[in-house]
Amino acid sequence: MAKRSSRLFRYLWGGQLISNLGTQTSLYGIGLWLFAQSGQLLDFGLVAMVVQAARLLALPLFLRVFPAWPPGRLMVLCHVIGAVCTALLAVVLLGSSADEPPWLLGVLAIQALAAVAEAMLVVRLSSLIPLLISDQERLQRANGLFATVDGLVITMAPFLGSWLVASQGLGGVLLLDGISFLFALLSVVVAPWWQASQKLDWAAP
Repeated sequence: MAKRSSRLFRYLWGGQLISNLGTQTSLYGIGLWLFAQSGQLLDFGLVAMVVQAARLLALPLFLRVFPAWPPGRLMVLCHVIGAVCTALLAVVLLGSSADEPPWLLGVLAIQALAAVAEAMLVVRLSSLIPLLISDQERLQRANGLFATVDGLVITMAPFLGSWLVASQGLGGVLLLDGISFLFALLSVVVAPWWQASQKLDWAAP
């Protein structure tokens, strides 16, 4: 049972790592692209503020609404929301022009929703770690790995976002985000849930 739970954790953690990297990179990249288009530093500042505020809202939302949801269902829902947000951003941003810039409030609302979905994924996975890994030594390593990699993603995202905007443009940023969501969704769908579900209580601790 322990090996099966650890295998499930690896599937979920790998998908979440790719998803979080794609989301954080695209959020910074889109903010820089908006700044490049408008010349207004405030646009980038608003993107950063809205994204961080949305992430802070994710925890109380999760605790009030979603703690009893099966984790697989919640993760699929969050990945689908993220993919829809990426598609909406592509329509709004790629359809804009110098004469008709994108509606900033609409872009911020879409990014906030994507940030909430991503933050809820992080909260849900972090709450599953003690359920999936019972051995204390391995649990400490898993928690340390989870926290370290999450911090590394947040550290790398500004550089990757600015590099993508400079080298590939907005299309490259959105393409990376879309691919990361598809990969993460696939990892959740093919994860061996059935091997662990009968003996674990999925409610958030």
